[in-house]
Amino acid sequence: MPPKRLKVRLSADRLEAWIDVAPGEECAEDAVANALANAGVVHGIDEQAVQSLTEALLDPEFEQSKRPVARGHPPIAGEDGVLTLRFELGIRPGRAREDGSLDFFDRCLLQPVDAGENIADYQPPTAGEPGLGVDGRPRKARDGRDRLPRFGAGVRMHDDHSVRAEVAGVIHHLKGKLLDVVSNHEHKGEVDLRSGHLETSGSIRISGAIHTRFTVHAGASVDLRREVHCGSVFAGGDVSVGGGIVGGEGARVAAHGDVSARFLQAAIVDCGGTLRVAQDIIGSKLRAERVEVAGRLIGGRTFVECSVTAGEIGTPRGQATRIMAAMLRREDVSLDAGGSAQERAPRVVPAGDSAPSEALHAAFVEATLVHPGVRVALGTRVHVVKSTLRDVRFVYDPEQDAVAVVPCASLRVAS
Repeated sequence: MPPKRLKVRLSADRLEAWIDVAPGEECAEDAVANALANAGVVHGIDEQAVQSLTEALLDPEFEQSKRPVARGHPPIAGEDGVLTLRFELGIRPGRAREDGSLDFFDRCLLQPVDAGENIADYQPPTAGEPGLGVDGRPRKARDGRDRLPRFGAGVRMHDDHSVRAEVAGVIHHLKGKLLDVVSNHEHKGEVDLRSGHLETSGSIRISGAIHTRFTVHAGASVDLRREVHCGSVFAGGDVSVGGGIVGGEGARVAAHGDVSARFLQAAIVDCGGTLRVAQDIIGSKLRAERVEVAGRLIGGRTFVECSVTAGEIGTPRGQATRIMAAMLRREDVSLDAGGSAQERAPRVVPAGDSAPSEALHAAFVEATLVHPGVRVALGTRVHVVKSTLRDVRFVYDPEQDAVAVVPCASLRVAS
């Protein structure tokens, strides 16, 4: 039985023990040890504190409250899982240039990624380390918890805990809720100072217009509901423009696939497929496999590999309009936004000189109405229209080794 002047108290979590000492008779040397044993304290006993207290108990008048005599080992909670993103969050004021200045047109609204690209790394949660109370009983530790957002179909976590894109596109991230890569991104709004340039490795649909000096760059297709006004578009697939394409300020539209628009004005368009225009093309520089324009083709220069089909070419006043067919590319469509328009333009070579002559025989230009002053070239063979022509086709005549003008049925170009 411990002396009445000793009272052992334990903390609620059983990780600490104290002794209260009241005045009283002198205690034996083992009084403190017996008091602890009777209270069930068997672990973490501070032997130095016990010895000091034993000596103090030789004084009948000694008293003290809450003297620490034992401390257990608290449990250590496991670390929660941590997802470290490999991309910056949020729109920026601009992108830093090499000289330290900011490009305010490039605000990094979208985070483009390629398929297989590592976009995040996950540190899994760790197990907790159990503790031990002063009563010798273990204390359970909380294991770390998974702190993962929901992964969309466009991402997957691999065995090395890297999170990689399953498709090419842009990152879709809602903090703590969702991480995904979408191959078809929808931008609701204009492409202007608020959004900055837009770039994706996949496709993009834009509800607004592309404004002066702003650029949209897509690894796949671009679907623009409105117009391109002195802005640029670069696409690895098709480009569809609901409105017109107005050039200027070094703007350019380039696509590996087809390009379609309502009209073109002073535009530079370079496409690897068919260029389709529902209304007119005015004063534009074009390169394509085929050009189909339902309305008028006026002024500018048109280079095609195969054919041009138009409702009307040139003007009654004889505005210079140049069309060159059977022009084979020496290089693919360039999607590089740097350099001047002339530097970015793909080089072409007339068929029949240093290119296969089959292209020359297959090429043609046709229209419902052709005005004087129009210059049509098939390879290196040139024909300048001297008088108004209706429902004609310009083809290569191998016997004359020249451009021949032949009648054709009344044309109707699909709009």
